[in-house]
Amino acid sequence: MKTHANHAQTFRNVPATSKPLSESKVGALLDQEWARYKEGTSASEKENRLATQSLPLGVPSSFQYWDPYPISIKSAKGAWMVDMDDRPVLDLSMGFGAMLAGHLNPVVVQEIKESLEVGTLFVTPSPISRDAAELICKRFSLDQVRFTNSGTESTMYAIRTARAFTGKNGVVKVEGGYHGSYDPLTVSVKPKLDVVGDAENPNSIVDPATVVGDVFVVPYNDAEALERTFAKHKDKIACFVVEPVLENIAIVLPDAGYLERVRELCDQYEIVLIFDEVFVGFRLAPGGAQEYFGVRADMVTYGKTLGGGLPVGVVCGRKDLMKRFRDDKPADICFARGTFNSHPYVMGAMQVFLERLNDFDVRLIYANLENCWNTRADALNQRLEAEGLPVRVSNMSSIWTVSYIQPSRYNWMLQYYLKSEGLLLSWVGTGRFIFSLNYTDADFTVVSNKFMKAARRMCWDGWWWQGTTLTNKSIKRSIFSELLKAKFN
Repeated sequence: MKTHANHAQTFRNVPATSKPLSESKVGALLDQEWARYKEGTSASEKENRLATQSLPLGVPSSFQYWDPYPISIKSAKGAWMVDMDDRPVLDLSMGFGAMLAGHLNPVVVQEIKESLEVGTLFVTPSPISRDAAELICKRFSLDQVRFTNSGTESTMYAIRTARAFTGKNGVVKVEGGYHGSYDPLTVSVKPKLDVVGDAENPNSIVDPATVVGDVFVVPYNDAEALERTFAKHKDKIACFVVEPVLENIAIVLPDAGYLERVRELCDQYEIVLIFDEVFVGFRLAPGGAQEYFGVRADMVTYGKTLGGGLPVGVVCGRKDLMKRFRDDKPADICFARGTFNSHPYVMGAMQVFLERLNDFDVRLIYANLENCWNTRADALNQRLEAEGLPVRVSNMSSIWTVSYIQPSRYNWMLQYYLKSEGLLLSWVGTGRFIFSLNYTDADFTVVSNKFMKAARRMCWDGWWWQGTTLTNKSIKRSIFSELLKAKFN
């Protein structure tokens, strides 16, 4: 069993010196960086312009949009991509975490080719589905599974199952936790700070376009707040949905004893505990976060990494929870219906991925996983510190968060410097890097050198100036004031 305390490097310091930039210089620097970003990406700009005619913002998902336009990719292999301008770029998004084995992993590709010879869609029971289900049950020591096509579907069906099992509709989630686009789980994902309420008793912030039912929001790593919520609303609550490692707002690790206490409270109040492992999944251990932290959930959702880049989701749970029938009406299946659930070649890719976890070379990767990625993060932080650059990285295995050791209203500019150096980020921008486990030392050396070059350039251009009264709070206030002036003047 492994437990963690919060990372000290994620806490920021307020500097004591000041050298403000003039507005004219800021404008000139912005124009300069905009031009630098556009240099060499004309084909991506053209592609986005054409795509906007048929796609909102020119992208299949709003997550993929990037101002002034996103980089368009035409091929990928391993850790690398090739953009529309034929530039090789390193992928630091990896399909939002789905490409754990890298792009076009030859083992996965071969299995997909062979599966296509069998059939493309059955919509009937098949040994292919049974084989995949048996592997998952054995891997996670859970009784039964249902297949879906995405992480969002998996968490949606997990909640429906918990509601059907308990006869209650209430859901408890963590403030800031992201679990896909199912209505109840969109509550308080990124709430505005002026309406979130008390830190120990946050308000449930609901988007007006959603229909959510009873959703109660609690802080992460606060078992006392969870217990208060359970005690007050136990007659309404069906389940507690939580990521073992909160990753949507950077990387927030569970404090020592937190997950164990969550397990105890769910047992005490007879509330279904759902672990959302759609993202973190196999990044920590071959048996996922349950194995890594030594805490078992009642239901677990998986996705992304299981399919080697193909759309897949899984709901796993105890047999009594997964029972999808009534004795008087065996065909009353109210859990998960979907045309493409357990698609044959997706099942094939999933099987080969799970079987590959047992290979000696893969077990060796996992045995050295933490040491490998911690060493890489430490080495980069040492380089940043040695040159006095106000940037640091923290990590949970191959999931990295970029943070800053001094406040600045222009920290966000680093994302453009990184992209101009050929580091392709996810929509989260500078906040998160997601590596595949097959990133070689040579690949990472390229990442480290490019990161350093980007940070140096940003420093030389003067973006990291400091002020005696410059704090994160004062920066937010000044930006808000400027927005109001622009709106009403």
